[in-house]
Amino acid sequence: MSHPSKAGVTVDASQQVLIDSLPPVLVLHLKRFCYDVSVGGVVKVGKHVRFSPELEISHDILSATMRRGPLPKYKLFGGLCSYS
Repeated sequence: MSHPSKAGVTVDASQQVLIDSLPPVLVLHLKRFCYDVSVGGVVKVGKHVRFSPELEISHDILSATMRRGPLPKYKLFGGLCSYS
């Protein structure tokens, strides 16, 4: 990412957000919408989403303290699909 700090000067910058703790029950909400410039508004993304019955959280997104232990795993308990 580049951000102009002064007129004519560009500074390279990056940002990283890491997970420091995880809940015993993880609830995910997939927002399947994007802004479409050709329509001039928000449209629903119709791409098929594939997932397995087990989710393993990668070390890449965990903080240093969370990386020391085993990879956190979640088992799928339920799902809800809305087709509106």
